[in-house]
Amino acid sequence: MVCAALEGVAATVFLPALMSLLLGVVPDRELGSVLLTVLAGVIAGVAYPNVEGIFYLLGAGGVAAAVFVMLIPAETIKHKRARQAVVTVESITVDSTPSITGAVDGEGGSDAPRQRAAAAASHTRYSRYSELFRSRGIVALLTFMYHLSNAGVTPLVTQLIAHEDERTGLVFTSAVLCIFYFVQAPTAYLVGRYCERVGYKPLLLVAHLILPVRCTTVALLAMYRPNQYLLAATQVFEGLGAGIYDTLLPLVVKRLVQGTGRFGFTFGFIISCWRLGHGLSLLLGESISQASSYEIAFFTLGGLGLLVTALLALCVHVPPAKAVEDQREITQEVAAEAQIPTRH
Repeated sequence: MVCAALEGVAATVFLPALMSLLLGVVPDRELGSVLLTVLAGVIAGVAYPNVEGIFYLLGAGGVAAAVFVMLIPAETIKHKRARQAVVTVESITVDSTPSITGAVDGEGGSDAPRQRAAAAASHTRYSRYSELFRSRGIVALLTFMYHLSNAGVTPLVTQLIAHEDERTGLVFTSAVLCIFYFVQAPTAYLVGRYCERVGYKPLLLVAHLILPVRCTTVALLAMYRPNQYLLAATQVFEGLGAGIYDTLLPLVVKRLVQGTGRFGFTFGFIISCWRLGHGLSLLLGESISQASSYEIAFFTLGGLGLLVTALLALCVHVPPAKAVEDQREITQEVAAEAQIPTRH
């Protein structure tokens, strides 16, 4: 229980920090997860039943990740962009009328327009924390409900697989995760590339609809064809859904908090709701499976998935996906045209 609590604290801190770092630097983060999962599966298959090597591997992966983060040059991180702190440029104007000396202000005459523009270019407004929950609480609720209905499925699937063959259970558990990552990575890439064209809400609806389809498929397999390979193959659904949802969540939060400078705090709160929903989903799924059957547990989680989909479709306003230009870049362009200095 102590380890689980520490894991929850670490995840709540790590994911917002990672997303902020990606916003400030960039790119992909799926390959490492796949490699670690493949290695864990190989170790489990070779060393069974002595599988403590898996935990050493995961610990070593965490240490390596920490070292690589420390190696990122500080100057490559754009901290204001990482916090989604938008530079306000309400009135950058340069007076083009000639002064008494015959010079145009901004070209050698009065420095007042330059000073006003430079001040506007360097000003950043940070919202109060209390302001963040007025329009974003529904996203936190949606995240909680999504993971409440989703997180308990995979552990139940791995339990079903393990019942077929105890020795290959750990290997198939690794395969389940590998399938998930291999599907999630290209899905995340495609979503990131085309989300502005399609829109956030339609893609989120697809991700939510995948959940009841997945649960129904697994439940029917558990009832009529509990085959290890077929059960593992259902992870394609989770890879698709997670590839869409996990990619869009930081993008939606980014759009919601744009200009507040509180991306890390807001995303951290939403991740806390994610972890809470995840834990309760595990408890719910296990409780139902023990009280009745795996099939009932899958149908229950799928029903929750339908409820969340209806909530998203009817009650949740998702911001448009149209790209919004970075205000700092706009400021610098205006300042460059006016030949005024800006501070970075």
